[in-house]
Amino acid sequence: MKLSINWLNSYFNSIPNWDDIFHKLTMAGVEVEGVEDTDNDKIVEFKITPNRGDALSVLGILREIRVLTDYTPKNPADKIEFKSDIQNKMHIEIKESKVCSNYQTLIIKNVNNKAVLPNEILKRLEASGNRSISPVVDITNYVMLELGQPLHAFDMDKVGDKLSVRFAQDDEHLHLLADVDAKLNNKTLLICDSDDKPAAIAGVMGGLDSGVTQETTNIVLESAFFAPEVIIGKTKQYGITSDSAYRFERGVDPQLQEKAIKYAAGLIKIYCGGQVGEIASITEPIMAKQINVAYATINRLIGANIPQNTVDNILTKLGFAIKHPEVERNSALVVHNSLNITVPGHRFDINIEEDIIEEIARVYGYDNIEAQMPVTGYTMSVVCQNRESELKIKLVNLGYSEIIGYAFLEDKLESLLGNPQHKAVRLQNPIANLNVMRTSLIADLVKTLEHNINRGHKRMRIFELARVFHGETEDLQPLRLSGLVYGNYANPAWSMPNRSVDFYDLRNDIEILLCGLGQIKFIPEKDNSVFHSGRCAKILLSGREVGILGQLHPKYKAEFSLSELPYIFELDVGGIGYQNPALLVKEVSKFQKASRDLAFLTPFSVNVGDILDTIANANVPYLITANVFDVYQGNKLAHIKLNDTAVKSVAINFLFQGNKTLSDEEINNSMNLIQNSIKEKFTIELRT
Repeated sequence: MKLSINWLNSYFNSIPNWDDIFHKLTMAGVEVEGVEDTDNDKIVEFKITPNRGDALSVLGILREIRVLTDYTPKNPADKIEFKSDIQNKMHIEIKESKVCSNYQTLIIKNVNNKAVLPNEILKRLEASGNRSISPVVDITNYVMLELGQPLHAFDMDKVGDKLSVRFAQDDEHLHLLADVDAKLNNKTLLICDSDDKPAAIAGVMGGLDSGVTQETTNIVLESAFFAPEVIIGKTKQYGITSDSAYRFERGVDPQLQEKAIKYAAGLIKIYCGGQVGEIASITEPIMAKQINVAYATINRLIGANIPQNTVDNILTKLGFAIKHPEVERNSALVVHNSLNITVPGHRFDINIEEDIIEEIARVYGYDNIEAQMPVTGYTMSVVCQNRESELKIKLVNLGYSEIIGYAFLEDKLESLLGNPQHKAVRLQNPIANLNVMRTSLIADLVKTLEHNINRGHKRMRIFELARVFHGETEDLQPLRLSGLVYGNYANPAWSMPNRSVDFYDLRNDIEILLCGLGQIKFIPEKDNSVFHSGRCAKILLSGREVGILGQLHPKYKAEFSLSELPYIFELDVGGIGYQNPALLVKEVSKFQKASRDLAFLTPFSVNVGDILDTIANANVPYLITANVFDVYQGNKLAHIKLNDTAVKSVAINFLFQGNKTLSDEEINNSMNLIQNSIKEKFTIELRT
């Protein structure tokens, strides 16, 4: 927001020390970004934070100056007198009082909209970035800049004698003053004329057909309060800019409308002539916000002992009404323990006691608060029992480091690495190029990998636990746990050779991660475009699909400048469940184990995991483990066919142990059971 220094000077009896004022404003959160010298004037630019819509006006800046300094500026609009000349009054109807609690109109007839405003007003508007349009429109802009209340002027001969406030219908259109044909929807609040046709988008911009021109003689002034939620995003939606919407979406004082419309009417009558009618008003009562705060809480959170009278004085200067509900008498001394505070209408950003305390701190001055070492106490904390923390701890113990990525992604990255089964949710207000919500955590992991590789890292184990977005409702935003391994299996050491991580390293980590939560199974997955089709598997837990793991598809190697491809997993945390791990405790046998090996010839299409599952389901006596130790497929088997299909050799080691010394006959019976159970289900032969 830009304002002329000469304009600000007009509210003081003598020219103040602006350098001192600007410093205090900046230190209190109303930042002065710069001061530009012009002919016979200076233009100051204020950087107003989004929560301080009350400061987007001359009145707002003067309130801050009054609080922070010893200067006492005059109030704007007090010098203009309002008086009705005629009894004409507009008919108004509010169909959406929840979002329009105060609506006021005023008819002014026989206006000269070709008059010339004083050069002083035109220069003030120009300094603030507003070009002159016509006297009536210039005055509405001037009042908005001075008081912070947006106004709009309709040509009465075009809108008739009635205005109403309602939401649009989906098939309605409005040609705006910005020469934009707006296709309206049912979330857009409208001002409609006497024929119920759209005349303006409420709080945003008027229609071209109802706007005032130099030929206009009869006008209707509008001054209203529109709730921020119906204004936010409308300028972007319709591709326009609007100083009015800029203020309404940040919040306007819901009690300022009458003062603003009277002020504007007085200026129009002075400079454009005309006869002023009577104000038509529909106003819903507004309950002022009440907040209780204890003096002890104020001092504890600020970290300074601020006297009670200083606190009271600061709040009073800020416009808060204060009462002391609790009084403790100690002889003749009255000690107040707390404050009951009524929040003024223009401070719509104040909702809780911490907001009040922040106001006290910024006005008291952060420089006046001495730095103190915090008082800390150490206690033994209870070990967190929720599933998310347990999963994180397990991964950290496995050597992974946690990352935290943005929930937003670029379109390109989402299309490359997003979940192909879900359409990405697009943002209406993108941050830079981050214009969609992620459907998977894999993109964050790969981006982090690329970033670290470019900085010389050759080995990585990282994970992220966060929500992904398959829709806009909470039930379509599941919690996911995703991890990535890359590079060498271990850090280099002179005592052992090194190797790159592979599928089975990551599979082993998943088995440790899910240990005790159910039966873990991996089945091949060839239809996921993100992963290498021959090195990818679905993760099943007690028969439920809970995730996927595999090697990143080779097509991404050049895209992310990878010398080798990482292995990645992603788990549905909700699918894992929150039951306590089911652990079976068994006595350790004191008898010796017996080992046997078998090698099978089986078609390529048979999965080794299915063979192991068949063995496990056969309930083989005394069998404690069955582990694959060799899979061979090469030229030596090229001449062998099973059902006219090429074969591979699978060698499995079996360990037997019981609560006694096992005989050869018992072990042989178990081995026969294993062979028979496999042959019943698969086309398979023993390799000799």
